[in-house]
Amino acid sequence: MTPQRFVDHAGWRRNRRAVRVEDDGLVIEQFFGGEVRVPWVDAIDLYWQGRDAVMVVTPGRVFRFDRRVEGLETLVAAMVDALSAADVSPDDADVRRWLGRDRRAEGMNCREARQARLRLLLVFFVLTVGAALGLWLEPLAGPVCATLVWILTFLEAFSLARPLAGLRTVLDVTPSGVTLRDSEHFCRLSWHDIRQCYRRRNGDLLVSGEGRDDAIVVPNDPRLRDAMQAIERVMMGMTRIVLATAPPPPGALSRARLTGDEPLDDRGLSRVEPEDAP
Repeated sequence: MTPQRFVDHAGWRRNRRAVRVEDDGLVIEQFFGGEVRVPWVDAIDLYWQGRDAVMVVTPGRVFRFDRRVEGLETLVAAMVDALSAADVSPDDADVRRWLGRDRRAEGMNCREARQARLRLLLVFFVLTVGAALGLWLEPLAGPVCATLVWILTFLEAFSLARPLAGLRTVLDVTPSGVTLRDSEHFCRLSWHDIRQCYRRRNGDLLVSGEGRDDAIVVPNDPRLRDAMQAIERVMMGMTRIVLATAPPPPGALSRARLTGDEPLDDRGLSRVEPEDAP
């Protein structure tokens, strides 16, 4: 197809001179910093926000085009035609680009770790109170009670050390897939085998395949957060969304962005308010 160019009449406010639609992707002409190219394989969602703006969602970035772009309906039609003709099946090179780099992270189930530590503090508190009562009732028994407190606390800490070590999780995120290891499980899923990827209400990330045992639960640990976001970014790129080719009728509700507690292909009815992107 012949490249089509659409001028952004308010582009000086967002460093965007014009938009070009080409066979291999969308090109953003900037006033400063050169051109930004968006391959069609990155355009995972295209939809109208109300009747006056169109959203193009890519892994990690959202582009917004409003009525100040010349010929908005023509721009959308050109993007839909180009997307329909393009090969948007992600390959290993696309996954590697979305991922950026390999990631290995170590963390643990913070909720269970907090429970174990709370148990240790509770034992220490109870034994300390018992030693204090023993000292008050029998001064000669005070040192014996104090010694007993520290011995029992040490034994309790030692007994908790192994369960805490068992909560350790190792997560590997590479262009070939996701691997999780802990004391009880080992699971590896390639990107094309993953069927669901979403956040639970407690913040854990569930990545599952077709089989019952093909599931990875990544605990909500700050040390694993970067790897979790990388997984979500790649899975966004692997997800194909039906294109919205025409503006919604007046009064219609706009499509919702993900809240983090549903599968990636889930959409609801709510307002969307992304920032303008160049």
